[in-house]
This record gives sequence, structure tokens and C-alpha cells, in this order.
Amino acid sequence: MTTVDRLVEDYLDRLGEPAEVADEARERFGVARPQRPSWHEIVTLILLLPGSFIPFGWLAGVVMLLFVLYGEAITAWMLVLVFLPVLTVLYLGLRLRQA
Repeated sequence: MTTVDRLVEDYLDRLGEPAEVADEARERFGVARPQRPSWHEIVTLILLLPGSFIPFGWLAGVVMLLFVLYGEAITAWMLVLVFLPVLTVLYLGLRLRQA
């Protein structure tokens, strides 16, 4: 073992266990422990990932993502601002395809 290896090992021993360091940092900065993902987050991932192959699955995933990010604070205007460009692109794409 080289001198550098010994120094690094000694420094890591002085720091302590990673779980203890993380707990101390959470306490110092007032950060809550990470929680398990809610069912909203799981459904959002399920709809977003394969949603491009399922008609309107991706759009439903975007709606769920908005609800996950903004929760109760989501408004109708947010939905309009998100879906207006998406629906416009879809409409134009269908019109160009028919031409």
C-alpha cells in the first residue's frame, strides 16, 4: 500500500460512515430524508417512457408529470400553456401528412 493510499484511507476513517455523514448533513441543512416515490410518480414514468407508442399515452404522462411537480397548485392555464403547443404541432403534423 502506497503512502497516498494510506492517507486516503486514514482520511476516510476520520470522516466516518457514509450514512452518518449523510444524516449529519441533512440535519445541518434541514433537508428531509428521501421518501419512496408515490404512485403518481410511478404512473408518470410508465406513461412517459412507452407513451410514445400508445396513442395519447405521452400526453397523459405530461399531465401526470405536471401534477407530480406542482401538486394542488396546478391550474387550468398551466394545462392550456402545456397542451396548446403540443396539440398545435400534432395538428400541423397530421395536416402536412395528408397533403
